[in-house]
Amino acid sequence: MQPANVYVFRVCERFLIGRLAGDDGLLRRIDYTDVVKVVAVTEVPPLERYAVPAALLDEKFWRDRLLMQHYATSPRRGK
Repeated sequence: MQPANVYVFRVCERFLIGRLAGDDGLLRRIDYTDVVKVVAVTEVPPLERYAVPAALLDEKFWRDRLLMQHYATSPRRGK
């Protein structure tokens, strides 16, 4: 087991879509069965949220996918 800092983009019925903070930036499907314990939840201010096209966060898009490389950025960070 290994702790992870996860930025969650969308919560679906059977899994969530997120990326590991400080890692390679890959979007990942994380099944709820893989989550042992949630230690803390921090709300991200709207101006600091990462932007990803809504179509990439659709649940049916992730049914057969585990990873996807996408460059997400925040408007406040000037990228």
